[in-house]
Amino acid sequence: MTDMKEMTKFLMALVLIGLSAGTANAQTSGMCGDSLTWSLTGTKPDLTLTISGTGDMYNYRNNVPWRSQRKNINTLVLHNGMTSIGDYAFGAMEITSVTIPNSVKTIGRGAFSFNFGLTSVTIPNSVTAIGKEAFAMCGIKDVYVSWTPSPSERLMPRLFGSGVNMHIMQDPVENVTETESVESDLQR
Repeated sequence: MTDMKEMTKFLMALVLIGLSAGTANAQTSGMCGDSLTWSLTGTKPDLTLTISGTGDMYNYRNNVPWRSQRKNINTLVLHNGMTSIGDYAFGAMEITSVTIPNSVKTIGRGAFSFNFGLTSVTIPNSVTAIGKEAFAMCGIKDVYVSWTPSPSERLMPRLFGSGVNMHIMQDPVENVTETESVESDLQR
């Protein structure tokens, strides 16, 4: 009986060591574009994901490098300099609002999808293309844009869902379109 208890303690210790090793090895920074970096700061469950640098972001599917932490990310900081937001980059996180920087020109397919708590998004006039279902399955109530004309009635539900309040800001840009995302060899 004592041998069985000792063996159980030993096995439990191995399991705990394995679990803590997996946590210790969780990645907290890396590249998300040729000249873009990402970093996670804070403590669970209040993590901040910050994207810094310049240029285009990689496109993703189910393999974003911060995927294992996405349910702990409640703040997203996007620095000016990035020119695109990759496909499926920020899906299924716990963010409640997002402000797209003025340097961004395109928002990829499904980029913010399944952020059920996302209720407010600010999109600058630099954005000229938004991928299909970029904001699908979000709780968005308010969208702040500087586009003229504003997206058509037909396009709005496909981008943001139904029941969204559009707020037009200054500095309008014309001809914002929905784009079909093309699979890219940049997908990671």
